[in-house]
Amino acid sequence: MLKIAEIKDIFHDDDYKILTKISSKLPQEFLDAEIPDQDRIKTEAWAIIKMASGEVERRFPIATPQLALLSHYYLEEQKDEMPKQLYKEAAESIQQALKAFNLTSYIEKTAEDKEKVEIQPEPTKKEISLEDLKTVWKNDILKTIGEGKNGVLEAIAKFNRLYEKLDPDERFSTARIIVDAAKRAGVAIPRESILYKYRMLDTQKLSKTAKSQILARLYHYPQEIRKVAMELRNDLDKVEPMYAALEVYRLDKLAGITRRYGIDLTDPFISFFAGSQRSSSKAAPPHIIKKLAEVIDPKKLELAKKDFDAFYNSLSPHAQEAVKKIIS
Repeated sequence: MLKIAEIKDIFHDDDYKILTKISSKLPQEFLDAEIPDQDRIKTEAWAIIKMASGEVERRFPIATPQLALLSHYYLEEQKDEMPKQLYKEAAESIQQALKAFNLTSYIEKTAEDKEKVEIQPEPTKKEISLEDLKTVWKNDILKTIGEGKNGVLEAIAKFNRLYEKLDPDERFSTARIIVDAAKRAGVAIPRESILYKYRMLDTQKLSKTAKSQILARLYHYPQEIRKVAMELRNDLDKVEPMYAALEVYRLDKLAGITRRYGIDLTDPFISFFAGSQRSSSKAAPPHIIKKLAEVIDPKKLELAKKDFDAFYNSLSPHAQEAVKKIIS
């Protein structure tokens, strides 16, 4: 069986042996077209994204009609040498892209005739947007949701495979639909399923660590976003939890830091609601402690290290204003 690092696609076929074999199946305009730079292909536009030996391995790009068709034939050439589950995951993503690009009928026709036929892709759709592709993935996850228990189980399985390809807000809304459907159908969501953490959330109540999570983001925010974030933090007790999660996500997108979710920042659509399984320290982040150490009494600083909210609430209004200026 091939390891993921050994799997070939258009960017990893060094001697073009596979490309030579499959070229007769491709329309001439695809062979003549320039291949995009792989570094410019976004993470979501690869059929396989896996960690292997500490490295992120990406295979089978699907960002354009040309790449999706190439990836389809590369995958089929290696089908018998790949682990079955890995093949299944790649094939599912590629088929969704081909469908979005109106290329499914071309492949079926080519398979029937065993010869190259003229392709008729949608003339105005030279490249599908990632938003379109994400809609295809979401619809594919949810299409069986109304088919009873088996349909819900299939939706759960697809969500587990495809959830990383969705944006956090789409991931959250999709998860909630499946969770609600599972309750109606009497389906228990397994603890090992990614959906389980969404099942545990109480979206009517704010997480106790929400203020600390906003604080942890300040280091990553530019100055103008920090001010908005601090205002939100001070008003958290007055707003609906869903509004807080949506607003933090909006600020994260503006700052370009959503890619840090799961690394050193939390996904607000999980961690901002009560019932989140992900714990978060109440302590101020190191960069905030470093700033406070220059002006705060050592005893107070120790409290900030343990529980920033308790530290902040122990200050006079004047001192609180001073701290706001320091950390913003």
